[in-house]
Amino acid sequence: MADAVGAEQAFFSTCGSSLSVKAAMLAVAGGQGDLLISRDAHKSVVAGLAFSGVQPQWIRPRYDARLHWRTRPRRNRWNRPSRNTRTRPGP
Repeated sequence: MADAVGAEQAFFSTCGSSLSVKAAMLAVAGGQGDLLISRDAHKSVVAGLAFSGVQPQWIRPRYDARLHWRTRPRRNRWNRPSRNTRTRPGP
């Protein structure tokens, strides 16, 4: 699989995509720091935040009225997280 995507290694998960999402969050953020997370993220992402200790920087998704679908956030919104960024009480 790694050769197929031009990577050095590939990992397979046997416990479903929710576990893979949590593992990816830990791999990317290392259990610390912030991640940009869309407000319409899957519940496994929110669970991954709780397990990892990573702080979310929530971003509102765009709504495409023509397609009746949420799409990726606008790039200029990435530097301005939503007002309520904490998911749990903290210092």
